[in-house]
Amino acid sequence: MVYLILLAPACHAVLNFDRVAGIPVRAGALLLLPLFALLSAFWSREPGESLYFGLQYMITVAAGIFIGLTTERNSALLGLFIAFGGVTFSAFLAGIASGDIPHALATGINYLGFTGSKNAFGDIGALTGLLSLSTMFAATRARSYGLWFAAAASFAVSCLFVLVLSHSTGAIVGFGTGSSIILLLSVIAALPEKGRLGMGIAGFAAILIVALSSRYWMDILMADLLQASGKDATLTGRTYIWERADVEIARNPVFGVGYSAFWKIGNLDAEAIWRTMLIKNRTGFNFHSTLYEIRVHLGLAGLVLYGAVAAAYAVILFVRNYVRPSDTGNFFCAIVVYEAARLSYETIAVNSFHYSTLIVFAALAWGVRRAEPGPPRPGAAPALTGKQPAGEIMRPRRAVNP
Repeated sequence: MVYLILLAPACHAVLNFDRVAGIPVRAGALLLLPLFALLSAFWSREPGESLYFGLQYMITVAAGIFIGLTTERNSALLGLFIAFGGVTFSAFLAGIASGDIPHALATGINYLGFTGSKNAFGDIGALTGLLSLSTMFAATRARSYGLWFAAAASFAVSCLFVLVLSHSTGAIVGFGTGSSIILLLSVIAALPEKGRLGMGIAGFAAILIVALSSRYWMDILMADLLQASGKDATLTGRTYIWERADVEIARNPVFGVGYSAFWKIGNLDAEAIWRTMLIKNRTGFNFHSTLYEIRVHLGLAGLVLYGAVAAAYAVILFVRNYVRPSDTGNFFCAIVVYEAARLSYETIAVNSFHYSTLIVFAALAWGVRRAEPGPPRPGAAPALTGKQPAGEIMRPRRAVNP
């Protein structure tokens, strides 16, 4: 995956050089996050680690921005669907062939797929479900029945097997919120312009109310899900990790210890967490919370920067997709909501060479991409130019009379 992240954007830039111009201007603020991580080397506890991993983070973020700004609408959604759908379906077939899935169904244990982590596999399953749902809408619009059935099969596998068998509470909650956004935006996009305005205002008002009131219902929902999945109230040890994070934050509240400077072999605080959590290889671990991860490594300054930039670009994404809706835009809006629902329980978009970082920054950059011709409005006559509408995956098989 590392080589793909390094080579794919470079090859795409050579083949589509005209689209590269203006990227720093349109998405410059998004680069402030990895730039701050790089600058943390000046005050880091481990300057070499912060510089090394900060550079990797910069490359990963730049690749995600490149995807969001330069990839065509039709190929972006289809490419992501093929990638995640292929991984999920392959894991499903391997689980059936090896007997792991029947064993997990019979015993109730977690199925980890190819990842070795229930949370990571649940995350991949949720993303596959959201991609499949968006692809089903796009295939319906394009009257591509083969693609629709493929997306429907992928949706069934990702939801019925991956999400259920991984027992990842965060992925289940995130998928529920993300799929609701896709359904809402798809319904809004199909309405006439006046109807879209009223439905949009009502829908986003409901989302705002739910978000602002989350403190009153989120803990209850999480408690019920934890009880249903047989987990304890410590969120599988997360509360202990967060207690250790609070101690570290108190020592370095403003700027943190430096990007990627905490999880280092030899750091006694990290060693204590690894030993308690039975992490033998002492690598690839995190605080299982984006807020804690940023506060420990980049302090309050990093958290404010992260939140301000992400919120600003998220608003732009939603507004522009509302004005010129597309199936890919709907998916990226759902990704923003999906990941926002998991910020407190998982580490999102702050790791180098990780798919979550790529997709989140691609979603945020999608809102500031150059304007493209959108799909025809409902009821409008189809174009006879033979060119594919930008919001569809492929041309409809036949024209439909208005």
